[in-house]
Amino acid sequence: MQQDRVTTRGKGKSESRKTTYDAIFTFNESLFCPESDVPLHGGYFLTDQGQAEVTQLIGRFNSQQEREAWVSKNLRVGSGANT
Repeated sequence: MQQDRVTTRGKGKSESRKTTYDAIFTFNESLFCPESDVPLHGGYFLTDQGQAEVTQLIGRFNSQQEREAWVSKNLRVGSGANT
């Protein structure tokens, strides 16, 4: 999802614009890791064993290339997955 963000500072005298590329990743099967290792802004539940059961990751990237590079480095996408 491409998002244009407009910020007005002070009394409306200075406006800044920035385009970011947001991505929301959901999974058919949860990822398990220590709570401190949840990547990006992950949506997770804590298990009885103290592990984080990650069900969703949300990221904000400055470009499509940055987003795709992060996905290639950190996620393994199966043949049946939608990207």
